[in-house]
Amino acid sequence: GVATVSQGGTPAIQFDLPYEAEKATLAISNKAGQAVRNLDLGGRAAGTQVVSWDAQNEDGEVVPDGIYHYEVSASSVDGQEIPVELFVKGKVSGVEFKNGRHFVTVNGEPVDVRNIVAVSNESRQLFGNRAPRPLRDTLGTALPVIKPDLSPLKEDE
Repeated sequence: GVATVSQGGTPAIQFDLPYEAEKATLAISNKAGQAVRNLDLGGRAAGTQVVSWDAQNEDGEVVPDGIYHYEVSASSVDGQEIPVELFVKGKVSGVEFKNGRHFVTVNGEPVDVRNIVAVSNESRQLFGNRAPRPLRDTLGTALPVIKPDLSPLKEDE
């Protein structure tokens, strides 16, 4: 997954577990692949999980703004690895067609459109069903344009 740190804040990290995990961990690395932080997430129930990262490294220092990668691993009571499905939320900043596939740039990283599960309109979330503000009086409606009749005059018979 990809998390963007901006002004010391990060979005929530979401993932889905098909069944209960005895142990789960979150490993975060920078764009160069260097380890930044490992978090013990403890036991987790089946279903969608939401965790947060405080944007700090192992030494408790806030990391620089930028893009970070993360992996979640989980295991069952008997030590078997559990497949983890990651979800990323972010702002779309571009779309491109490359090597026969469509990609959407989310949080600065290309995402294959086949991996997108939902798209929402943030302005809809912010403004809901509010009606637009009425026009100002100075932008009032224009007067109708009356065109003169330019057809030739007919003489009385």
